Amino acid sequence: MLGIENWQDYRRDGVAFLKTALKGYQGRKKAFNHEALYNIVCMAIEKLIMAYLMKRGDLAENHTMYDLVRALENHLTLSDDLKQAMLRLDSYQDICDPDQSVYVVISTQDIESILDTGAQIGALLLPDLDRELSVELPEILRKEKFNGVNHYVN
Repeated sequence: MLGIENWQDYRRDGVAFLKTALKGYQGRKKAFNHEALYNIVCMAIEKLIMAYLMKRGDLAENHTMYDLVRALENHLTLSDDLKQAMLRLDSYQDICDPDQSVYVVISTQDIESILDTGAQIGALLLPDLDRELSVELPEILRKEKFNGVNHYVN
């Protein structure tokens, strides 16, 4: 299977977005309110999934979490919990129709779940993406250190 060029750029950007969100939450910086963190995590997830798909010569039909999950499941099996967590991400914002946009207030519990979902996607996809690049999984996402978002909140 021939991959799509520049998937490495998507991987790089996805890791950068994810690190930014996790460190921003950990540091409790004011610029990283819940809505900003949500959007950064969603961009990270989208970039990482697109890198994974592009490496395999595939693309998602659209870039909603539903379509990203559907495309990803053509290549691997997601746990039901992770799949549901990803699908839940679409419920916080619906901006497809500017006249009927929906924004849900994101609680602290919600943002911790959202960050956890992003970290799980990173832990799932990066070992495969990084194998070809001969790079190590970023410290903040190492599976042996990953205990959900509470690991990042200390």
